[in-house]
Amino acid sequence: MNIQKMKELIDKLSQASRAYYDEDKPIMSDKQYDALYDELAALENSTGIIMAGSPTQKVQGSVSEAFEKVRHSEPMLSAQKTKDVNEVVSFAGGREVNVSWKLDGLTLVLIYDGGTLQKALTRGNGEFGEDVTANARMISNIPLTIPYKERVELRGECLISWKAFDEVNTDGEYSAARNLAAGSIRQLDPMVTKSRKLSFIPFKLISPARTTKSEDLKWLASLGFDVVENINAASNLKEVIKQFAPEKYDYPVDGVIIEYNDNQYARSLGTTGHHPNSIIALKWADETYETQLTGIELNPTRTGMVSLKAVFKGVDAGGAILTKATLHNVDYMKNLQLGVGDTITVYRANMVIPAIDDNLTRSDTYELPKTCPCCGEPLEIRLAETAHFLWCTNKECPAKQVRKFSYFVSRPAMNILGLSDKILEKFLSLGLIKDFSDIYELSMHKDQIVSLDGFGEKSYLKLIDAIEKSKDVEFSHFITSMAIPNVGTSSAKTIAAHFSTYEDFRNAAVNDDFDFTELTDFGGTVADNIYNWFADKKNVEEFDKVKSHVNIIYPEKKQTNANFEGKTVVVTGKLVNFTRDGITKELENMGAKVSGSVSKKTSFLIVGADAGSKLKKAEELGIPVISEEAFKNMI
Repeated sequence: MNIQKMKELIDKLSQASRAYYDEDKPIMSDKQYDALYDELAALENSTGIIMAGSPTQKVQGSVSEAFEKVRHSEPMLSAQKTKDVNEVVSFAGGREVNVSWKLDGLTLVLIYDGGTLQKALTRGNGEFGEDVTANARMISNIPLTIPYKERVELRGECLISWKAFDEVNTDGEYSAARNLAAGSIRQLDPMVTKSRKLSFIPFKLISPARTTKSEDLKWLASLGFDVVENINAASNLKEVIKQFAPEKYDYPVDGVIIEYNDNQYARSLGTTGHHPNSIIALKWADETYETQLTGIELNPTRTGMVSLKAVFKGVDAGGAILTKATLHNVDYMKNLQLGVGDTITVYRANMVIPAIDDNLTRSDTYELPKTCPCCGEPLEIRLAETAHFLWCTNKECPAKQVRKFSYFVSRPAMNILGLSDKILEKFLSLGLIKDFSDIYELSMHKDQIVSLDGFGEKSYLKLIDAIEKSKDVEFSHFITSMAIPNVGTSSAKTIAAHFSTYEDFRNAAVNDDFDFTELTDFGGTVADNIYNWFADKKNVEEFDKVKSHVNIIYPEKKQTNANFEGKTVVVTGKLVNFTRDGITKELENMGAKVSGSVSKKTSFLIVGADAGSKLKKAEELGIPVISEEAFKNMI
């Protein structure tokens, strides 16, 4: 009986691993996976039997055939895990350990030789990884060259900050930040990777290693890397762990890593087939809260995929009121056997993200609707590799149109304040807007708008004022609003800098007489997307009409400044005389590159009031620090 149960657990865990590591589409929560893993480990310990292929004995994951397969210089193993801080203290045994974040993304190996980046590999199956060098070159904080000519090999996490996740995932296509990061680094088009605003944070130096783990990380920082936050500890280990507060951290994490600081001692402990004996991960023991499921919310995205969310009675989870949780896909939802009225337990995954822990009732009475709640057209379930997703089959679904219009009015695009998704949906359903140019003619429908619920004269005038202000639009924002696939804000700026007018850009794309791959960082896929977008006459006609309503502000010719031309500048703190966007534009117009993080390559750090960790790092690296007043004098 135990052997049969073990086989069932191995099968479930293997399916979950394939979905998580290979397809970036989880079919169960981390908490559910950990529970099944612990159950299997307990059976193995009690019976003394370990089956071939057990997840407790090998690294999970595989290598995609879409990328070149490369053998790792040494196996990439997992870490042994616990949720008991006392077990961590026992593991440390009073020795000095290094404590750092357990970052939640996709692990990468970077290899430098002769001072230049040679290879970037995914973890793969632990023995072989995927060569994603072209994509890694698109991650802004990965140095392409370093001031060290011998071979350097390091490991780190490719991930996306919470802020960038919210900016990129506007249509809700990705259910978790980790999925977006992992899916982005394994794109076949590097320009897609670039558009996803990924970061790379090293956590381990393989070679040439120093005496201690902390020295390894300091050395990597001196080469220009943004290394993982880490603190050494010994007898004060519990106090140090308490300093790691995930709800205040900029990136997704799922615990902390504790590793012996003495590298020689760590190596002497050896490894198992699954993990090094010198490392342990502490995952937070998630506190669960009981509540009642009230429904499943369906939200069609502009891609056609329908996202699923569980809706439940509000529950106070340590100061945060939880009312909804993402159901990653149809399989994930069905595994919970949900029904309206069921008693469920919820928690904050990694102390941040609302998630369902379990369904105590398991009535399994909920049936997915057959038609789209927005347009009434049929819904269908589609298999995407290892997981099933719900899709709306109607190309003209108003919900898809809402997402389309929402992107058009968003801040990176036309920046029309006050046109929320709810208002857009109402205007679309009433036929007040059918294409983008109709937004600029809403004043023709004043009486109808003022009579709507939630609207009045004041709200109407405020909306019209926002629309009027948006008519003066920067060229790059106008291009962004077109929503050309893979042409985001960065690519739009490149196009705006190259073409003198919208007409020049339009004619180059329509006539297919310009090679867009000549533009910096533009690949073949992006170029094809531009040609294909302009090949659709409806797109061109729509934006020609928009152009007739707005005044495009074209970028001024850069007035370079010797103090800043070709320099990398970081800005931090509260500014008095500039907005953050304003000082960024000022610097870019003078020929500077503005970065979001301090590294050895930073030329200047401009500081306002209440400057924090960036100022501290600049001082440690000896980076020149300039006050806002000094900056004004320099320009």
